[in-house]
Amino acid sequence: MYYANALYADKLYAYIVENDFDTVVMPHLFPAEAVTYMQKKHHLRLASYFIATDYTCIPFTEETSPDYFFVPHEDLIPEFAGRGIPEEKLIPLGIPVSGRFVELPPREECRGRLGIPEGRRCILLMTGSMGYGNVESMVAKLWERTGEDTCIYVMGGTNDGFCASDKEFGNLEERAYRTFCGDLNELMKGLKEKYPSAEVFFATPLPNVLQDYLMSERDYLLPQQKFVDVIIALAKEYNYHVIDLYNSNILDSHDANVVAEYVPDGVHGNHAGYQIIAEHFAAELVQFYEEKGTAQPLVVSGNSVDGSTLDGQTGGVNGSVPEEQTADVNKTVSDRQVESKEE
Repeated sequence: MYYANALYADKLYAYIVENDFDTVVMPHLFPAEAVTYMQKKHHLRLASYFIATDYTCIPFTEETSPDYFFVPHEDLIPEFAGRGIPEEKLIPLGIPVSGRFVELPPREECRGRLGIPEGRRCILLMTGSMGYGNVESMVAKLWERTGEDTCIYVMGGTNDGFCASDKEFGNLEERAYRTFCGDLNELMKGLKEKYPSAEVFFATPLPNVLQDYLMSERDYLLPQQKFVDVIIALAKEYNYHVIDLYNSNILDSHDANVVAEYVPDGVHGNHAGYQIIAEHFAAELVQFYEEKGTAQPLVVSGNSVDGSTLDGQTGGVNGSVPEEQTADVNKTVSDRQVESKEE
């Protein structure tokens, strides 16, 4: 994680120096990693403060070295200190919470919206984007200690690749329940049964330098290629279409220039990065409908290919995209990147 965020740290350093900032407040791990790198490499004299916006010490926090860590509660000090962070740097000031989370609708109305039964106690477990924490054992213990009058809700993580071992990954021969292979198969099978005539597209993930770093730290993790291979294999089996970002050679965060320009944290695109992905998707969809020989719809989710809204009613005959417009959409991403660098 440290080296992934170091990739854009020099640009951040230049921005800080040019604007003569003397203090940096970091409400996220990624900038804290970048500032730590800057202070080590450039010996930057800068007051730095990290705000822990999770009610736990998230992984890799111990890699950072701000002047002080503002943590949500004094009860978390032992957890942070246990990860090697000096206790004298831990300041339990809490986390500012927006008023909209305090001024909530009546409980009965909230339960109605969410479909939660009346008269039952509710327990919510939130594990974060990567699903950290011993959530399975925690749910098992809560299940033992509660009765039928209690509902347990778990908000699970979504970044399977950052946590999955061979056990969670599974295989295409068994397609077991609660494995990546089994659950993806169930999803595709269900879509085919419920929407047999729909044109369904699946996308593979972008190549991710963070995955390689995490694999060097956790020997049980799997390479992204395994997930990509399963997505492609199952899509072929169910006759679905694949937009293969992984093998497209765009926005590969192993390239330092790509990180600097389009993927600042090594994982998520900035505005320019997501625009490149969107144009790649658009080009793939236009090519698909052209080869199929059918008129493609003018709009997707209320927005037309040329940027106008539903009310604009622009486009070609029967909602197809004009030839010159299609050519622009099909402009290659590599051309766009070259232009950006020349500018």
